[in-house]
Amino acid sequence: MIIDRISGYFIQNNLIEEDELPMFRYCVEKRIFSAIAFIPLFILGIIWTNIVTTISFLGAFSYLRSTTNGFHANKAGTCFFFSILIEFIIFRFVIAILTPRIILVSLILSLVTIFFLAPYNHPNMALTCDEIRACRVLSRKRAIILLLAFFISNILALTDVAIGLFLGIALVSVLLCLAYISNWEEIICLTKKRHT
Repeated sequence: MIIDRISGYFIQNNLIEEDELPMFRYCVEKRIFSAIAFIPLFILGIIWTNIVTTISFLGAFSYLRSTTNGFHANKAGTCFFFSILIEFIIFRFVIAILTPRIILVSLILSLVTIFFLAPYNHPNMALTCDEIRACRVLSRKRAIILLLAFFISNILALTDVAIGLFLGIALVSVLLCLAYISNWEEIICLTKKRHT
């Protein structure tokens, strides 16, 4: 398998240590899957909406999600299925009900969520305290950049760009909340351990 070859090359050339192999494999698998999954998501996005909204949505989502983390499915196939399902729901149904008021309220709630909950320290990542702080700062900066891009797009009447940016930010926020909700028992236990 390609991941085994890549891993073997990195270990042979002392680019990673043997104990770093599980994390390295996880990261490589995630990158390969993301690249492969992007193609059908992009094509379906264009079919369900338009190329501009699809590019701004996928761009905003990827840009922000890489620092916030959030909910992850347990298997790649499940992730891919739900990615397509979520994109279908967003582009076929959510866009139809968007009003300026809904967008503004949702954008505010999404940004508050990102500022207070990001990043989610996924068990497969096991971020250190310094890495969490760095991701938190970067998440906030990226959220502000996307917010500015959203407002500039609106001012320039680039509605399709603005909608894609908004939807990307909102989805990151939802997945961040889902990560905390799905692991609430574990989070409470960790919090109690820290305070004892």
